[in-house]
Amino acid sequence: MGRLCALINPPADEKFSTKRMRFRHFDVIDDIDVTKALFRKAKEYALENNIEEIEGPNGFTDFDKEGMLYEGFEHKNIFITYYNYPYYNNHMIKIGMKKQVDWFEYRIKLPNKVYPQLDRISQMVQKKGYHVVKFKSRKEIMPYVQKAFKVYNEAFASLYGTVFLSEELVNYYMGSFIPIINSDYICVVEDKNNDVVGFAAVVPSLSNASRSCNGKLFPLGWINLLSALNKNDTIDMLLIAVKPSLQGLGINAILMNEVLKSCVKHGIKYAETGPELEDNLNVQRQWKNYNHELIRKRRLYISKIGDLLLDE
Repeated sequence: MGRLCALINPPADEKFSTKRMRFRHFDVIDDIDVTKALFRKAKEYALENNIEEIEGPNGFTDFDKEGMLYEGFEHKNIFITYYNYPYYNNHMIKIGMKKQVDWFEYRIKLPNKVYPQLDRISQMVQKKGYHVVKFKSRKEIMPYVQKAFKVYNEAFASLYGTVFLSEELVNYYMGSFIPIINSDYICVVEDKNNDVVGFAAVVPSLSNASRSCNGKLFPLGWINLLSALNKNDTIDMLLIAVKPSLQGLGINAILMNEVLKSCVKHGIKYAETGPELEDNLNVQRQWKNYNHELIRKRRLYISKIGDLLLDE
């Protein structure tokens, strides 16, 4: 009938000076009484631990799925996000939850050739002492993972809900992502000292493959996923990060140019973004020169524990 995972995230509470519970893995039939029963148990757990608020859906880090879909139900989800039915949002409102933040997701029509202006900017910036590192295999990527996520930790530190990713956490998440990476879509930018200053990670879309096998790898689902990694017309843009002190200085142009080169090479026609915070205008401005549309919106809900409407 329903399930709910309630968690306490000490690193997030310490960083943001909160006493807040998060919830995730929320699945429920369209019965508000079931939702209320689930959140009553979460409330008990919160009160036992002196928690003041509850928010979700989100997880321990920004790499966990987050945000409840509330617009764009007709579009297929990218694999790093939740899908839910419209009534989930109605349940949130009925139990007293309110909007905390929204995320937007875009679908971008890619050109069939590299933009000359973007390529020129990329070349100009590289003449200032930066260079591109490309990879021929997943094995070649591994020595750069921790260096790249050092940049991620700096670049994403100020965004809502993010926490520092330790080396152990990076290794944990990469265990899930490395098998689905096509090395041709990964690029790193280094400075003249060979320090990583930015990186881009995109993957061929797994939406159709995952749906066709109901999200199951075995017995034959892996065939569909393997095919999607090598033959596709859409990519999912997982992550682009640039060292904060260099943002706005053209490093992003280098990364986008390299991604576009790979897309042209492989005949990619579309790109879909992961969730972008509604106030993260720097990221959203990247798409102004592309034919793009807003296709999905997600919401993080929040309530004070004492304000939950649970018919107790």
